[in-house]
Amino acid sequence: MKHGIRVAVIGVLTALAAHPQGIEPSFAAVSIRPVQGRLPGLGTVLFQPGGRLSANGVTIRVLIAAAYGLPFPTPRITGGPDWVEANRETFVVEAVAEPGTISESLSPAQLREKMRPMIRQLLAERFKLVLRAERKEMQVFQLVVAASGAKLTKSSVSEAQCSAPATPNACHDLVGNRQRGMNGDVVSLGDVASLLEISSDVPVVDATGIKDLFSVRMGPYSRVTPQEVPAEIVNLPADRPRPPAEPWPSVFKVLEQDLGLRLVSGRAQVEMLRIESAQMPTAN
Repeated sequence: MKHGIRVAVIGVLTALAAHPQGIEPSFAAVSIRPVQGRLPGLGTVLFQPGGRLSANGVTIRVLIAAAYGLPFPTPRITGGPDWVEANRETFVVEAVAEPGTISESLSPAQLREKMRPMIRQLLAERFKLVLRAERKEMQVFQLVVAASGAKLTKSSVSEAQCSAPATPNACHDLVGNRQRGMNGDVVSLGDVASLLEISSDVPVVDATGIKDLFSVRMGPYSRVTPQEVPAEIVNLPADRPRPPAEPWPSVFKVLEQDLGLRLVSGRAQVEMLRIESAQMPTAN
């Protein structure tokens, strides 16, 4: 079974400071192939049993997000040379760990945790990537409990059980998107904030203070931060047809209706990753 980067808890950027130049595990074999022209969408990164990585049509920013447990797209990754800033270059990446080094029985969350340092090493070796972790006060959306109270079903699985060798496969596996809503059986509210951030132009942070794990079911929703209407659409003559409005209901309404949570605008210290330097990847 394949497991994509769906959602992971934000906060792992401390790994960058903890291991700035340390020796980390690496893949036994790596293939990186540039893609001619942009592929539809943002590309996918799959963490597969046994330590196999499969990334199709991804930018370096997508790989960085996968390496540090960030949602994508995200405003938390900044900087880099022109080809990075413009998201001009996409790649197909296939990599595999040494046989026997990563158990085939790991849960999706455990597998991601094991493989992230390997992706960081891949980025350093093949893209010559240098990152700087920083904290910045900036505009955010804060996830809080609505005045009417939270509508959350507590999971029977604890965080301690999620870290155990025989962890349930559902731990921190929150899946979905705006069109499908979100679904997860053993997830944190940090996971919910992380998935919401994918459709926001500013970071979304969990400010509920609730540390338990829950079963989450939420219906389709609109973008958290509405996209600006392109000038070519704004300036269309009145008799010209315009694209339909986004068909999904307001995220603010659905979030409160289904989960008893709210998003409020505020400011907070946010963990960021700045790309100091990066190069096009070396040949296979």
